[in-house]
Amino acid sequence: MKQRNYIGEISDIFQIPSSTLRYWEDQSLIKFSRGKENNYRSPSFQTILDIWDITLYRDLSIPLKEIKLIPSMNIDELESTLTENKKKLIDEFYKLEKTIKKIESKERNIEKIKYFKSNAYYTEKRIFPPIKLLNYFDNYLNKEMTQLYLSDPNEWVIVIDTKKSIIDYGIFVSETDNNIFIEKDCCEKLYLRCLLKVETDNIHNNNCSELVLNAEKLGYKTGFIIGQFLISACEDIRYDYYDAWIELF
Repeated sequence: MKQRNYIGEISDIFQIPSSTLRYWEDQSLIKFSRGKENNYRSPSFQTILDIWDITLYRDLSIPLKEIKLIPSMNIDELESTLTENKKKLIDEFYKLEKTIKKIESKERNIEKIKYFKSNAYYTEKRIFPPIKLLNYFDNYLNKEMTQLYLSDPNEWVIVIDTKKSIIDYGIFVSETDNNIFIEKDCCEKLYLRCLLKVETDNIHNNNCSELVLNAEKLGYKTGFIIGQFLISACEDIRYDYYDAWIELF
């Protein structure tokens, strides 16, 4: 009579490699009964329970060296271990959730770029918050500013004076902040909304002239261009893309 391959069956049921089950046995995490005549492995009901527990603990990201200690834990120790690892998983879940939201934000930014490539520009009224300019050494290397960028890079803006061709970088701030460069709009103002492209390695290589020309064709004079960072990507050369608004008069 052919001997049943129990370890193969268990491997198939739990989707765990046979080599892993043998390793767990070597580490005394699970036990198989052995046939007296052929030394073949056969599982007991406790073997199945132990395998089920180990897979659960692994799903909880409990290290194997800690899992080995679980059989000798009392109820309080086991509860503490489970609670601690549950907390770790919850923290990881929230981190993953935040990461997914950042990815979705970038996906929305890409959709904006695609939209503006099909629909070059349009006018709209809006009220901008105050903008504070950033000095490289005072702000770019500032821990608080860096963390703010990592949490929401879309809050960072490029500011271009179309008359003087001066380009600066800034960030939206509250009205109570110091050293505000552009005050909050006192009422709704008219802007030309469009896509600003700035070469990553040469900020003076951009499409500002084209955007200003579009505004002039509509019969407007222009002021500042305020661009909200979207994403960087390559188009023959690497560009930073901005959701941009041109001040119209």
